[in-house]
Amino acid sequence: MANAVQPDFDHWQKFISLQIPKLDENKIIIAHSLGCLTALHCLTAHFSQR
Repeated sequence: MANAVQPDFDHWQKFISLQIPKLDENKIIIAHSLGCLTALHCLTAHFSQR
């Protein structure tokens, strides 16, 4: 993720949305450290809108 030394949550969310424009139950996301929280938030936001 961009600027890992000074993480910016909003920037990371936008970055993930651009990298994975189509999320579905067949996608696998691998993350570590703060990326786990970022990925989980992105997935929760995406699938709660369904």
